[in-house]
Amino acid sequence: MSRSRFTALIVGAVLVAGCSSPAAAPATTAPAAGATTAPAAAATTRPAGGAVNAPGTQPGQGVTITGQDGAQVTINSGLPEELKAFPVPTGFAYDSGGSMSSQGKDGGSLNVATYKGQASLADSMNFYKQTAASKGWTEGMSFSDNKGGQLWYTTPDQYSYIVTFSLRDDGSTEISVLGGKDKATAVPTKTAAATQAPARATATTTPAKPAATPTPSGPALTSNSALPQELRDLPMPSGFAVEKDGVLRMASGGKFQMAAATLFGQGDPATIGAWYQQNLKTKGWQESFSQSAEDEMTMMFTQTKDGVDLTMALNISKRDDGTGTEVFISVTVT
Repeated sequence: MSRSRFTALIVGAVLVAGCSSPAAAPATTAPAAGATTAPAAAATTRPAGGAVNAPGTQPGQGVTITGQDGAQVTINSGLPEELKAFPVPTGFAYDSGGSMSSQGKDGGSLNVATYKGQASLADSMNFYKQTAASKGWTEGMSFSDNKGGQLWYTTPDQYSYIVTFSLRDDGSTEISVLGGKDKATAVPTKTAAATQAPARATATTTPAKPAATPTPSGPALTSNSALPQELRDLPMPSGFAVEKDGVLRMASGGKFQMAAATLFGQGDPATIGAWYQQNLKTKGWQESFSQSAEDEMTMMFTQTKDGVDLTMALNISKRDDGTGTEVFISVTVT
């Protein structure tokens, strides 16, 4: 999984949690973020064995945000079209949802929805394990405890789902789904000129000197003071620094929700991951998940601090341009 995808999934998960929290105040539009208030949706049940019915209310008006580099992000509220056929257990009803799509180098789409119903955590998770097997979905990471759980899936056409389960104070179960897929890379088409015979060079033609290929220099870096306050106490591997455009902090109603940052340096992902496993213990973090692959390692940790449950996600991977290694780290209120 690419760092841009991993970052999007983490941010999307926070958006789902923030929108579906029963204690959250009604959302208000923030001028800087451009988000709109999601309208209340009438609960609609899922016919047995079928897809979830679309909510009776119309989706909210979409908002498009344009960055300084011209890249655009569009945010919509309501049940996304991509999730209308997403399977949910019988008796669960649609609660809230939305979508986010971006245009640019790392463009893609992100769709979220939450459902509520009466079912045990085990039955809810088993429903998706059985559904995944019947649909040919590949299961990635998964974990669960007495408060909830999470399942990660990839469909045969490379669409990714993160399904999160949580037990609510009223005894009901909430299922949140986060789906996303990167934009497909366009395949160059052959032009008529490509089929023509090359022009014959004359005897006096001097071959052009090949231009030197520039060597990638890596991302722009900044001072560690740019880190959100919630991340400044975390250990940092030797030789790593904060990427200039890799810092994010989210809050709702003045309350902290999530902070994230991307670090850049040199080293093997597995070695760096082992370093974090050892050093985060000294900060009170308990490891709940780890998964390694070629040139990449993903881990999750949990901690309760000042009465607040926190989850940390770490993704360590080699950059595609070969300049070094990136560590994406996020801390989320759970």
